[in-house]
Parts: sequence; C-alpha cells; structure tokens
Amino acid sequence: MSITHERVLAQSSREAVDTAQQARVDALFTAFAEPGAPGAAVVVARGDSIVFARGYGLADVEHSIGVTPSTSFRLASVTKQFTAAAILTLVEAGKLRLDDTVGDVLDDMPVYARDVRVRHLLAHTSGIPDYEVLLGSDDGPQLEDRDVLTLLHRAKKLYFPPGTSWRYSNSGYALLALIVERVSGESFAQYLRHRVFDRAGMPTAVAHEEGVDTVTNRAYGHSGQSGAWTRTDQNRTSAVLGDGGIRGENGSQQSSGQRSLHRRSPSGQARPSTSRARAPRGRVVLHRAR
Repeated sequence: MSITHERVLAQSSREAVDTAQQARVDALFTAFAEPGAPGAAVVVARGDSIVFARGYGLADVEHSIGVTPSTSFRLASVTKQFTAAAILTLVEAGKLRLDDTVGDVLDDMPVYARDVRVRHLLAHTSGIPDYEVLLGSDDGPQLEDRDVLTLLHRAKKLYFPPGTSWRYSNSGYALLALIVERVSGESFAQYLRHRVFDRAGMPTAVAHEEGVDTVTNRAYGHSGQSGAWTRTDQNRTSAVLGDGGIRGENGSQQSSGQRSLHRRSPSGQARPSTSRARAPRGRVVLHRAR
C-alpha cells in the first residue's frame, strides 16, 4: 500500500487513534493507494481535535505527486456551506434579508423567478430550474455564475411554487454567489477570502478562478479507462463558483474552519448544510482526487 503522508494529532493519549484503528482505516482505503492511481485524503476528528489525518495515492498522476493532508481538493458541493455562510454574513450586517426577493437584488432575473426569496435559494426550496438541463451539451466554453443566470432565461417556469417543495439546486447556489457580488460590491472570491476564509483560519481555501489565482498543492481529477488514468479535471461547469468552485485542503485547517463557521452562524438564521459523514464519537471528512 502506498501511503504518501500521515499526520496524527491529539490533545491526549485518550484521544489518539491507536495502531489497530489506523490499520482499519488503511484497509478501507486500499483501493485509493494503488500504485500510479489517483488517491484520497482522510481526516478523523473528535470534538475539536483532529486525531488522524493521512493521504493515500496520488494527487497528480502525471507528475507522481502524492496526496497529503495538505493537498488542496476541489470541494465540489461542499462549497455550498461556504456560499451560504457568505450570504449569512450579509444578513448579519444588515445588508440583505432572508426574505428579500431575488428579483429585488438581481434585476436581470427572469420574470417567472423574480418572487423567489433568498431563504428559498439557501434551503433548495426555490423551484429554480437546473442549469445543467438547460445547458443541453457538454461541448463549448466553460460557464461562470453569471452564465447560469443567462441560461435561466431559456426556461419558462419554476419546477414548483417557492417554498412548497424541495429539490436540490445548483442553480440556486450560483445565484447566491451573484447576490454576494451584487450586495457586497466585490467579487465572490474576494468576499469569501476576507469575510469567511480568513476569519475561519483557512488560508489555503480559495474560490478558484483559472488564470486569476494559484492553488497550492493541487489535486487533479482523473478518469480511468483500459487500465490507464487520464486527467479530466475540468468540464464545462467547473468554473461555476457558488455551487462547487472552492478548493481547499482536507486537513486540520479546513475541519476547524467548518466548525468555526457553524459556531458563528447568526442565531436564528438558516444554517449552511454540510455533507460530512458521521462516525461513532467522531467525524470523517473524505475527498478524492478522481
């Protein structure tokens, strides 16, 4: 098994992951540690302590760079909790209300969606159509968040009246990123940096814009075919930031940042959703480079 890096952190011997437990984790990630294959990083936390962090396999197959707990992965839809946190900082500052209609904030919203409220976008109860369906093809230039709004003009109606049902929505979170920009007067990436990441102690996290910023220790996505791995890190929707464009490490900084976000959520406000898998007396956060 190729284990490229490990870090075990604990405040006391009682909290530490013992050798037998480490072996059980290693066994779970055998497939991620195959020679020459894209790998994974795993972190185990108990309370506020990171008790186990380890990398398996490769972050960059082409250059044989291994995964470590400091490898920066694309967080994909785990991004959404940070987009929600950015919105809630604006609410807390009195610059935005959860009951504001999207049409009042984004004056170029299509007529059928103007009465959707900010809280509907946060909670996936807006009924806004999926932009991936409206896109129709994977061929063409990459989309950005503002292109999602343009695509929504192709639709004629919502899936359901706002607040009457639930349907997971990437479109809604692209719109929330645009709302952050419109209300704050800053780019989404800049606002996240100083209002969310810096305050949460996450210096390596970034809403990645190709050609604008640099991702340190970057993991690349790969696809396997006929026993070979090909880098397939980008597709047509990869540059949409609000629904999945953040990159960050899977180690202690990210985990502590997530805890900090939840502690600081304004009382009584909608809280960002997370996609953490829970284990007895602990928490496991996994990201893979495929």
